[in-house]
Amino acid sequence: MKTQKLASLLTLFAFVFCMAFQPVLVSAQDKKETKKETKMDKKESKMDKKESKMDKKESKMDKKESKMDKKDSKMDKKESKMDKKESKMDKKESGASVQCSAKTKEGDRCKRMTTDKSGLCWQHKK
Repeated sequence: MKTQKLASLLTLFAFVFCMAFQPVLVSAQDKKETKKETKMDKKESKMDKKESKMDKKESKMDKKESKMDKKDSKMDKKESKMDKKESKMDKKESGASVQCSAKTKEGDRCKRMTTDKSGLCWQHKK
């Protein structure tokens, strides 16, 4: 009988002991999980910052690329103008008929055609 009482008392004591320390064990696990979550949050925050920096760099690169495209466009226009001028010069040198490059008294361009290398018609050549 004493052994039964002792066994039941020991069982009761073990039960009470486990119940008393269960919150401590759970809170220790919670602390570990909280630490892990905090570490993960910090890692995510660092990743977000890196992504933000990358986005800014990409934006700067896009702006630079846009500026380069504009410069290329301007250069293409200049080259086109130069090609037109060269074409006109070639026509003048070859003796092909071109429009007179002189201005009239009213300020309009002369409508006469000429084959002269100077690019001027008979009237404006004088």
